Amino acid sequence: LEITGDDALLYATLGYVKNSLFDAGIVTDETILDDAELDANKSLSINPDLAQGYLLLALLERARGNLMKGYTYIKKAYKNDPDDSIILFHTASFLGSYAGQPLLAKPLIEKLLKNDPLNPLNYVLSGFINYTFGNLEKAIELTHKACLLNPEFPWGTYWHAVFHAIENKSEESFLLLDQAAKQKHLPEIHINLLSFYKAAIKGDNKRALSILTEDTKNYIWKDPDITGFFSGWYAMTGQIEDAIKLFEHAVYRGWINYPLFNEYDPLLENIRGEERFKKLMKRVKKEWEDFKV
Repeated sequence: LEITGDDALLYATLGYVKNSLFDAGIVTDETILDDAELDANKSLSINPDLAQGYLLLALLERARGNLMKGYTYIKKAYKNDPDDSIILFHTASFLGSYAGQPLLAKPLIEKLLKNDPLNPLNYVLSGFINYTFGNLEKAIELTHKACLLNPEFPWGTYWHAVFHAIENKSEESFLLLDQAAKQKHLPEIHINLLSFYKAAIKGDNKRALSILTEDTKNYIWKDPDITGFFSGWYAMTGQIEDAIKLFEHAVYRGWINYPLFNEYDPLLENIRGEERFKKLMKRVKKEWEDFKV
């Protein structure tokens, strides 16, 4: 920007970097999102049609827990640039993960993998969406492919280990979790989570809960993805009240993935019979059925 002067795409990219720092848990101060929003507004003031400006607004709403508002922005981004790989990625994520619409996400994932077949993160996303509609075996296969494409890519190793541990509580799973925790560039919060997952899978609930740091607990509460994913872990470790409270929080933020919560997440089994869970599920089902693309 110092070299070129005002440029819409550079401002959008600057905001994207700031959001990424927050999203990964590297920066936890939410004021960085306000700074990124200034970049988004500056970007769109220069070019009101810039897809990457709307992408940034979508990601900021996602980071703040306004998932369905974020979806309105990602739709604009996709409409204005349907071939941008990052926009494809996040549009598929909104549809497949938060909105629970894997059939709508599927053609976007296929297009993404065709356009950008060497990016391991795309296979992680495809694996995560497969997990949300009950295909855990496929999720393991896809995250393993991400690991093969780039063994040093931390999120491939991370999610491959987690999905493998959910599916197969074995010594191999524990080894994968340990290996993932040694990955370079993995934030400390996620190393802490991997230790928690290992203890929880082993059935050592007391140790698992003692492992979680306050920073990690805050991250679980604030991160848009982990918020919808983590209730089952609390449930599995016997923390029924914490599980339902976090699930309620996820629903209010815009997680309406009814198939995942109602059937496919194996970790939620301990709370599916709870009255508060059933009451929330009525809301989730209605919003899921009423969802408009």
